[in-house]
Amino acid sequence: MTFIDGENLTIRYQNMREDEENKLNPSVIHQRNVLAYHPHLADTLSHGSNLLRVNYYTSLSGDDVAQTELRGIITGLKWKTKTSEGHVVPRVFHKPKQSERSRHVDIAITMDILRHCYLGHVDAIWLVSGDKDYLPLIREVMSMGKRVFVAALSSGLAPELPLTADRFFNLDEWFFLGHKTTR
Repeated sequence: MTFIDGENLTIRYQNMREDEENKLNPSVIHQRNVLAYHPHLADTLSHGSNLLRVNYYTSLSGDDVAQTELRGIITGLKWKTKTSEGHVVPRVFHKPKQSERSRHVDIAITMDILRHCYLGHVDAIWLVSGDKDYLPLIREVMSMGKRVFVAALSSGLAPELPLTADRFFNLDEWFFLGHKTTR
């Protein structure tokens, strides 16, 4: 399963967009402050292995109508690997002010990953985030004998993440044209 911290990914993507040297990839789907997604992300990360689900976590200040609209946009995002395909599952949380990050996203990702690991639903997890707050979660999941793959943009990336996960994927080349990174 893939767990995308949409808040983290979107903030990092928007920070990198401000650098004029970064050429925007027109394939990236972006909605200010709530969504950044590359349609080939799942296939890139899974390397063709069987992927059960892609979960996208984000938060939005706004009414129920705005949250429902965002859920519809995220559900409309598709993913496909060589062995499976589906739509992205939205997890949208309300936040009081646009300028704030919601702790709901980090907590929900942590709870969902631990639940799936404890129940034996997964052999490996894909975490898309550069946030160091996930380090204890990664260590716990690895101690359960599960593989942990982390993917993130280089902007704001916690240096410990690539060193802790079983494998790290730098997403810069997928979100911006002309970037060449090592994996």
